[in-house]
Amino acid sequence: MALLEIQALRRRIGGNEVLAGIDLDVEAGEVLALIGRSGSGKSSLLRCIGGLDTADGGRIVVDGIGIGDAARKRDLRERIGMVFQSFNLFPHLSVEGNVTLALRKVRGMAKAEAREIAHAMLEKVGIADKAGAYPRALSGGQMQRVAIARSLALQPRLLLLDEVTSALDPEMVREVQNVLTLLAAEGVTMILVTHEIDFARAASRRVAFLHKGRIGEIGPTKQVLDTPATAELREFLGFRL
Repeated sequence: MALLEIQALRRRIGGNEVLAGIDLDVEAGEVLALIGRSGSGKSSLLRCIGGLDTADGGRIVVDGIGIGDAARKRDLRERIGMVFQSFNLFPHLSVEGNVTLALRKVRGMAKAEAREIAHAMLEKVGIADKAGAYPRALSGGQMQRVAIARSLALQPRLLLLDEVTSALDPEMVREVQNVLTLLAAEGVTMILVTHEIDFARAASRRVAFLHKGRIGEIGPTKQVLDTPATAELREFLGFRL
């Protein structure tokens, strides 16, 4: 059974149907990149999976739990981690404080146990030496790695990443890419929205191309990016091939 199952997903914003019937399965341990033009529905799809936006039709199931199941809202929150372009770190908390917050508030962990997990996650993303620093003292790449560590601390079954490299310079992109490569090797299931084709190529196992709220193409990364089957994807990739 797939870790994520999406059937006939639809969402409207105003009079615009931004998701027009999405069907998608993602297996445990898979890394899927979502690509497409602005307005194609990539971020809307990610937000629906994460429960931040409410779909107008269809079904989303994560690890056997339906999105929208009020009785299991906490279970879903612990199963799905999200990382955003804007980092969303609390400026008044240290790096350690940012990572331990959810462990203490959501899981009810004691401070010492939360700190132990936080330091393990910060070590995993290569930033344990910054545990006592505050966000204002970090580079963009470092802040993004803290955001990833914060999501990983809850041991989510599915990690959603929305344009996590778009605000970073090339060196910082490599920092984040190295972290995601490590997570993929460890079997973390990830869906990443990106407009950077080189990043999608390096980080994902499969690529889905969204076009006007639908999946226009989906398949192994190299196949989709090197031999696009539709005119829409060829046009989208044309200046990059």
